[in-house]
Parts: sequence; structure tokens; C-alpha cells
Amino acid sequence: MSKRQLNAIKQIFDLQFKKKQGAFLAVVQKEQQLRGQLKKLDTQVRNSQIHERQNMQAIGADVIWQSWVERSKKTLNLELAQVLAQKETLLSNVRKDYGKLLVSRELYSSIESTERNQTQAKLLVSAIQTTITARNS
Repeated sequence: MSKRQLNAIKQIFDLQFKKKQGAFLAVVQKEQQLRGQLKKLDTQVRNSQIHERQNMQAIGADVIWQSWVERSKKTLNLELAQVLAQKETLLSNVRKDYGKLLVSRELYSSIESTERNQTQAKLLVSAIQTTITARNS
């Protein structure tokens, strides 16, 4: 495999990794958003339990409120579970792509090193031949 081909492969792996990394970061942001919404809902529940318990009970709003809270929590937790499952899958893909990227970089670096060593060896042989020719003249 030529250096040019390996460089093209390395660039492809780099692009794949960046694409999957971007998708993973989007899922992490969605996870944080959902966790924030759950935290906000819990805060609202605590605040409502402290301040407005008696007024809400008097008109029956406490039952409606609790029902809404439970539905909201259920929906958010279900969505969070889906996001976490997606995150796990994407994390696995990101790790695989990162491994491919590291291997391609290492192979490319190895080829560059080999080419550099071959060039240095040719220059050394040329210098030795020049020295020998100059002494014999």
C-alpha cells in the first residue's frame, strides 16, 4: 500500500470518527437536557409541596398536579432511557472508529519513518561512494 493510499484511508477514518463523535456529543447534550428537565420537575414538586399544599387540596388540584407530574416524569424517564441506550451504542462506535484512526495514523507514521530511513540510507551510501571515489582519484 502506498503512502498516498494510506493517507487517504487515514483521512477517511478521521472524518468517520469526527462524524460519530459529533453524533455522540449531540446525544450527550440531549441526555443533559433531559436530566435538567427532571431536576427542574423535582424542584417544582418540592416547592409545591411546601407552599401550596393546602390551597391545592381545597380545590382538588393536588390530584391533577400529581397526575401531571407522574406522566411528565414517566415521559422524561422513558426518553432518557432511549437516549442512554443510543449513547451506549454510539460510544461503542466512537471507540471502534477511534481505534481505526489510531491504527491508520500509526501505519502512516511507520511508512513515513521507513521512507525517511531509506532516504537517509541512500544518502549515506552516496556519501560513502563519493568519499571512496575522491580518495581513489
